[in-house]
Amino acid sequence: MDRPRYFTPAEVAAHNTVADLWVSFLGKVCDLTPLMSRYKGDALLLPIMESAGQDISCWFDPQTKDVRAETGSHSDPQRPPEDPDQT
Repeated sequence: MDRPRYFTPAEVAAHNTVADLWVSFLGKVCDLTPLMSRYKGDALLLPIMESAGQDISCWFDPQTKDVRAETGSHSDPQRPPEDPDQT
């Protein structure tokens, strides 16, 4: 039986580019590099790119593990942020 692998915040922080993107949340570490490759250039990935190598636990409800309605700088995770040049 394989033992669980543990990562330090510094190890997660080293994976902070689109070509090598990890995040931690709710005690887990997730390699999102395949997601970034698959949907390259999609504006909906901007919050994830901005959080590369960081803990994103604040995006989730700790009891239900659901995504919170407001995840920080973008109030709607399904809508890309507005372009300030178009306002």
